[in-house]
Amino acid sequence: MSPNRRFEITAVISLLIIYALLASAYAIRTAPWQAPDEPAHYNYVSQIVSDGCCPSIEPGDWDQDYLSELTSNHFAPASLGDLSSLQYEDHQPPLYYLLLSPVYSLTQGSLTAMRLVSVMIGVAALSFAYLAARVLVGADRWFIAWGAATLIAMIPQHLAVVGSVNNDVLSELLIALTLYLLMRYLRGDRVPVWLLGVVVGIGLVTKVNTLLLVGVVPMAILFKDYSRRRDPAYSRWFSLFIKAMIWFALPILVIAGIWWLRNFSVYGFPDLFGLSAHDGVVADQLRTTDYIAAHGTRAYLELFFQLTYNSFWGQFGWMAFPLQAWMYTAIFVFLMVVAAGWGMRFFIKVPGQARLDRWQVIGWLVMGVLGFIAMMQYIYYNAEFFQAQGRYLFPGLLPLGLFVALGLDGWALLWRRRTERLRWIAQLPILLFLPLNLWLIWRVLPLLSP
Repeated sequence: MSPNRRFEITAVISLLIIYALLASAYAIRTAPWQAPDEPAHYNYVSQIVSDGCCPSIEPGDWDQDYLSELTSNHFAPASLGDLSSLQYEDHQPPLYYLLLSPVYSLTQGSLTAMRLVSVMIGVAALSFAYLAARVLVGADRWFIAWGAATLIAMIPQHLAVVGSVNNDVLSELLIALTLYLLMRYLRGDRVPVWLLGVVVGIGLVTKVNTLLLVGVVPMAILFKDYSRRRDPAYSRWFSLFIKAMIWFALPILVIAGIWWLRNFSVYGFPDLFGLSAHDGVVADQLRTTDYIAAHGTRAYLELFFQLTYNSFWGQFGWMAFPLQAWMYTAIFVFLMVVAAGWGMRFFIKVPGQARLDRWQVIGWLVMGVLGFIAMMQYIYYNAEFFQAQGRYLFPGLLPLGLFVALGLDGWALLWRRRTERLRWIAQLPILLFLPLNLWLIWRVLPLLSP
């Protein structure tokens, strides 16, 4: 094994250990129920253990007045008598909750134990995110993949979500696994299309936000087949694409179709995902149109962008504890440094720099489209409900991580001849998030306690 390979393995394992420790600290130090929607996710697992799979969302599962009381008093023990009545996540697909139900049974419903299982899933998700990025950028530029994974591992709000009972973490794992398999497929490895369909189908019985994969994977396959159209072996590229789509769709229809048919039987056609039933139950939740009518479009947009930015990086509890203003400013300066690095990438040319292979161009396009769809999902959700919470953008974290890592890598181009040997150093500024997280864990998270 070469010294560079040993160094890479050491760097990656160290990152995974640090991530696991940080996320576990968030899981342990965050007061019970002080993660958004955690009581409703927890109660889904409880219902499976007591009544079997799967619960259905019904009128009465949402109580805005009771939730307001709980969040205002930091979930004081005296107010928890009706906590089990919060069941407004019962429309969610069941896989995450089925996986946690044995933990619930073995630990007698320990919230901390269930949070720590989420942390383990998060470590697996980070591992596949790194592997997906490494396949795309190539083994000789592994430090770009490491930088992307490090950003994902260090965002405080993301750590808080991973350290809670929430099906987001399993959907992230399946998105990362899909991207890893897809990058290998584009590279020419022997990854069968039906396997991509299996993973996407599993994603769709985990969380509806994995639906973005249904658009991204076919797009990648289409572009790959079309790019080979001049090869005599692929002269009938469109027929091959249709065949691939059939093999991709069949596992999805088998795995997710069972859940969709169940939703039709419970909620009626065409409520494929149970979202219409959910919207009816949470009818008194703040609507975007109501806020605009009361405050105006400009006030709405200002608040929307401010809350999105703040809560993406860190706004704990139920959006009650933002970071200090100077921290958001410091993060903004960091992003400006990244943007400047991108400027250097455009204006500083490195002699002999390798061109991207055709499949890599498609891979980068996939990452860009994935990030774009994640933003569109977020905007679509906020078009009805006023839910400006940056955590809903986390399905697009890997494209963001790659964007940041490449921006920082632009600064390494200033080193000219020593670039290849020292370029990994340019990723180290991301580790400045580490002391921030340590400070939040020991000084801020205790403030969430009643």
